[in-house]
Amino acid sequence: MCYDETLVLVQENKTWEEALQHCRSLEAVDSSKAATEYQNHRYDLVSLLTQDDHDYAREKAQEATTDEVVQVSM
Repeated sequence: MCYDETLVLVQENKTWEEALQHCRSLEAVDSSKAATEYQNHRYDLVSLLTQDDHDYAREKAQEATTDEVVQVSM
């Protein structure tokens, strides 16, 4: 999952590195530069630190229109 105040469920299997790259390439902060440049990314991998974070992510994943299993990796 990627986040920028909201969660973005990516419906593709990816390694951690691929997921990080994908999230960071979604949209640039400064559109004149590549989204993958250092700190020019709007999205990043989500960090679920509290139980409320986990509950929120689970709720959003359950709302998704997919028959696939949703996995949040550590």
